[in-house]
Amino acid sequence: MNLFWNVIEKFLDQTHHVLGDLRIASGPNGTATLFTSMPAPYVSNTIAFWDQFVGTGFLALFVCVITDKRMEIPPGIHALLVGLLIAMIGMAFGMNVGYPINPARDFAPRVFAALIGYGWEVFR
Repeated sequence: MNLFWNVIEKFLDQTHHVLGDLRIASGPNGTATLFTSMPAPYVSNTIAFWDQFVGTGFLALFVCVITDKRMEIPPGIHALLVGLLIAMIGMAFGMNVGYPINPARDFAPRVFAALIGYGWEVFR
């Protein structure tokens, strides 16, 4: 927890220097995308949820398929195949809300953005 507050302390001055008092989470002038991916203005929360749910499901499913010993895929190309998988998921699902196909990776930046002044808007 101390590390988290140290990071906030370091970034808070720089964030205030760059953004000033401008704290708009989304929209054409939104700046919260510096920290986390935000949905496009035309995307509803329902569509955003299902977009990320399906993208995360594809990621989990195909990583299991790629690393399954019964598939006899050479271990040397596992990293390449997972990288291609992530690129394909991003190209297929990235236009709505960006790339947060890992919910654990998306939550901490939203908490950080909320703490530096964006408020609850980053969770909408």
